[in-house]
Amino acid sequence: MLHRYVRMLLTVNFLISDSTQWVSLHGEKTATYTKATCFKIPYNVFNAASCFQRCLGTLRIHYMFSYNKHQSTCLCCEDLTGIDLVSPLWTSFVPAPCKDGYVTYNYTKTQICLKYVSTSASYPEATKHCQAEGSDVIRLDSKLKYDILTDILVPIANGSKINVWIQGTKVGEEWFFNDGAQMSTDFNAICPLILSSTISEIHLRAHGSTTFSCLDMIPSVEYSFMCEHYRQFTIY
Repeated sequence: MLHRYVRMLLTVNFLISDSTQWVSLHGEKTATYTKATCFKIPYNVFNAASCFQRCLGTLRIHYMFSYNKHQSTCLCCEDLTGIDLVSPLWTSFVPAPCKDGYVTYNYTKTQICLKYVSTSASYPEATKHCQAEGSDVIRLDSKLKYDILTDILVPIANGSKINVWIQGTKVGEEWFFNDGAQMSTDFNAICPLILSSTISEIHLRAHGSTTFSCLDMIPSVEYSFMCEHYRQFTIY
């Protein structure tokens, strides 16, 4: 993680003198107005790329940043629900679109990018495949995410039962996501859990045709899988 952070800082520092290049590589301009709920950097900022760097150093995650070159003012936005600050002096940027092959879905404050991979793979192979694309295996951390997964998989299943890897690793008696965060104790309310007593079944799959349950399975079994990433600026 430290290496990724250093690489990000080096990239930002290199692009400080070329905001246009930054926009083409990492984000895009948006007509969305900046919001009154955005956090203001409390000192002068002299270009858009520097604004981006300051926002990364201030907020762990943000969904838009806005720069006013006439006032050398920078706003970092992790909450887009506030009142619009209507002014032609602001230029706002949002993260780059979803990667090729991914479909975009509205998800809470931002958008989520999802791709179904029909090629069967073990859980470690599926995780490696997604992470190589800057994504991860889909993480069911809300009922909305479960509903999105269901909408995608029902036409793929076409009436037949299918199995698709989702994030979940069992350590002892607890379940964790790939980043080490513990899964909610009420995960069963998100996806109905059907767990065996077999010690080696330490990962999770979504199983079904029109509705889906979450079952455990050994890592080496090969299933299709889904990759996800978010449209958000983050150093993590």
